[in-house]
Amino acid sequence: MNRIGFVIGHQLREVRLLHADRMTGGDFGLMRFGWIADWVNARPALGLHYELYRPWHRYDALVFIKAMGERENRLRVRAERHGKATVFDANVNYYNRQGTYYYDGMAPTEAQQKDAEEMTRHCTAVIADSRYIEQCCQPLQPRVKWIPDNVNLRLVRTPVPMTEGSGKKTFFWSGQANKLFEFLAIETTLRHYAHHIRLVLITNSLNALDTWKPDVKQRFDRLLGDIEHEWVPYTNLDELLALYAQRPGICLAPRFLDNAYNLGHTEWKITLAMACGRLALASPIPSYQDVSTRAGGHGVWLCNCEQDWSEAFDRVLRPAIRWDEEEAAAAKVVRTHYATDVIAPAHATYLREILDSKGYKLK
Repeated sequence: MNRIGFVIGHQLREVRLLHADRMTGGDFGLMRFGWIADWVNARPALGLHYELYRPWHRYDALVFIKAMGERENRLRVRAERHGKATVFDANVNYYNRQGTYYYDGMAPTEAQQKDAEEMTRHCTAVIADSRYIEQCCQPLQPRVKWIPDNVNLRLVRTPVPMTEGSGKKTFFWSGQANKLFEFLAIETTLRHYAHHIRLVLITNSLNALDTWKPDVKQRFDRLLGDIEHEWVPYTNLDELLALYAQRPGICLAPRFLDNAYNLGHTEWKITLAMACGRLALASPIPSYQDVSTRAGGHGVWLCNCEQDWSEAFDRVLRPAIRWDEEEAAAAKVVRTHYATDVIAPAHATYLREILDSKGYKLK
């Protein structure tokens, strides 16, 4: 059995995290490690055992997820001196810092770019969390593979279907509060349809809005003042998926396309809702385009401009839409391409290939 150690986030920088369970890294660590590890470890025939890194254990390979910097690089060098494989899981576009940024800390720093490039160049291989990031990594590393984020369908409840009614339509948005400014990308459309929609905003502390540029915050406050909305505190993925399943609505994922950070995002924001059968309206960042292509244009509608957004809102507010078809298509594309049961085998196969290239045959 080949043992694979996963280093997640700031694990090496805090002693308590070296003794943590699978929750190291929060929801991101649970998804990129925990759900996949459960699938892999339940299948001993794969010859792999995934676990959180412990300094006192011996490993055949190390996977660095959202983990880069001086400590991580030292560990990488030490592992490779002993002939071990190392893999960098590249989850953010740290490679290109161009564009317009809307809050303090949104743009990758020079240090983050340097650290990411160092790990990308010198690890045995790279896992890219989006196809866009894969393209950013390729000039630095010949061995790089796109492995999407995944959704654990065992957590998805039977959804309540959308039905036609005379009331307002519910639009869901979930994410870090400091990213709520993305609504300004469709400000005109939201104002035009304000009397027909309600927003359900699932997020964390709104103190993060204090990091925004003042004019951005003023515009956002004015916008929300004109639209019915509800704040729902984010607690965990179980409750988020339950909300998506139990409350019929539409997933809303607008994004500004004027910075490299947004272009590198994964599809997870929309696939979590789509797994529960919710139609997604989204900006055409590359990962959302992949979902749309795989879904044949059903279950997720991409809006390239203000007119597209307006037409999409108009369609979902009309009674002619076939909600059963759109919601079935949304769930199907996740089940077929983004479920843990689909992504985990691809992850294991790639790790197996990397180990074999270092001379580690199936134990």
